[in-house]
Amino acid sequence: IVTEQERNEAEQFLKERNIGKFALFHTGARRILKKWPLERVAEIMKLLHTRYGLKPVIAGDKNDSEDLQLLQPMVPFEIHQAAGEISLLTFAAMCEKATLFIGNDSGPFHIAAAMGTKSIALFGPGDPVFHPHQANARFIHHILECNPCDMVHCKYPENPCIRRIVVEEVEKEIAFLIGQ
Repeated sequence: IVTEQERNEAEQFLKERNIGKFALFHTGARRILKKWPLERVAEIMKLLHTRYGLKPVIAGDKNDSEDLQLLQPMVPFEIHQAAGEISLLTFAAMCEKATLFIGNDSGPFHIAAAMGTKSIALFGPGDPVFHPHQANARFIHHILECNPCDMVHCKYPENPCIRRIVVEEVEKEIAFLIGQ
């Protein structure tokens, strides 16, 4: 379904920003209980930048683009913005070029995994039936007795399931997918 036009648009986006090796991030979520804390995303961005030489690129729609303003002060390097700037099919073409995708349980994660990108999904209150099944895709999901829930009324508001995912768990999945 991805055409040469979308592949060319992805290539142009990367070329204009001097992006070589990169990791795609989808930090947004339609429900706050499905959104991993941005300070933890920043820690993963630092790890990927320092250890693997990957530049971070934020993907998603225009609503997700606001996360860049919050994330940028947390890291000492540039985060590139694709959220709200490229089409869904151009995003799919970018997935073909990305070293890694990390995101919340969402459509962009499933697109990245389907495009063959090494991907990590962070599941909060989502239904386990939507876990990935591709060999290139991993997930972290602390399934509590209340899962799946309505994603609005949390039984553990002081420590919802998405916040139980710690940076070290994501680091372990990164190492599994792309090496030490």
